[in-house]
Amino acid sequence: MSSSSPSLTCLPAVAVSKEEGLIAFSVGSNIHIFDKSLQKELLNHKLEKANVKSLLFEGKYFIVASSEDKSVLVFLLNDTNTQLKCVGKIELVKKPSCLAVHPVTKELWIGDKFGDVYAVNLLSEFDANCASPKLIKKPAPKMGHLAMLTGLILNEKYIITSDRDEKIRITNYPEYFLVHNFCLGHTEMVSCISLADDDLLVSASTDSTLKVWKYLLDSDDALKYSYDCGENNYPNVLQCVTIGSTKLVFVLYEQADYIQVLQLDTETCELVPKITIPMGSEILNFLVYQVDNKTQITLLTASSPNVHVADLSVKQSGDLSVNAVPSHAITIESFQKEDFVSDSIYSSLIRKMDAKKSENEGEDKQPKKKKNKK
Repeated sequence: MSSSSPSLTCLPAVAVSKEEGLIAFSVGSNIHIFDKSLQKELLNHKLEKANVKSLLFEGKYFIVASSEDKSVLVFLLNDTNTQLKCVGKIELVKKPSCLAVHPVTKELWIGDKFGDVYAVNLLSEFDANCASPKLIKKPAPKMGHLAMLTGLILNEKYIITSDRDEKIRITNYPEYFLVHNFCLGHTEMVSCISLADDDLLVSASTDSTLKVWKYLLDSDDALKYSYDCGENNYPNVLQCVTIGSTKLVFVLYEQADYIQVLQLDTETCELVPKITIPMGSEILNFLVYQVDNKTQITLLTASSPNVHVADLSVKQSGDLSVNAVPSHAITIESFQKEDFVSDSIYSSLIRKMDAKKSENEGEDKQPKKKKNKK
């Protein structure tokens, strides 16, 4: 895929379907779907004029957010999971940045780079027997932020959103016009969020901190713990995982060749570093998931083979054990780090661009001094 100039504006994406036993990857416009063992590629699908921002499974639905044509595509898998049928296309005003499906209503919620949030019901809007994809053009937003959405989480009672500014907002569901709370404390862009428990949220920011929130409390009381990631460590991907009774937080820093794993104490809300998972080459993305009663982590790296899988387990002592599975190292696509547009995939560079833009706009608004005529 390497060319003379970078062409990939999104990190490789990964998604897992527990129900169907599938794992999907995207690199640029190419989508690969494998069986859960990663031994067999079931399908390879290429989109036109698209860089895939994110992927999502919901039963037989397979949802793709495309950054280039400002759309979200809704596919259905066939019975053998070997073909995709496009049943819908949602065209937005701005590029989609995050996706989530409500666990009860099956509404697809979409956040975009303008800060707006949209909702479309998968079950009522899209027909599996349609002759052509249904087009939903520029739906009306349900709610919005004043900056790009960087995170979107849904549960039965709340919508949790984060943005390119420093804000995390907790909104009631289904009364999405009522704001329950704000989680305020980051001093720079919130890059990602993840739920650790019913009332515990973990966030990451380009201010080089992880923060733990009891997000249902009032704004003044919500922040419970702040972890300093260290100078120039910018978290880019974050996931909270429970193995047995142990709460773990997996963090990928920009341009890092390792994953940091911290343990979360649900009583004190303290984050304690436990181990690192080294790879030897830059990790671009990862996902932790359950398969066959095992916990696994899949990592996408910038060098071939670019997909690696390891088993995770917690010992009786409470320590995390990582058992590598070399046979699960495969190459899904030929790409290099140079193929990615750095200031589109790294949160810290996005933030610097924002700061420079604001500075230039401020200079433009300054009144120009008139020259004295001699």
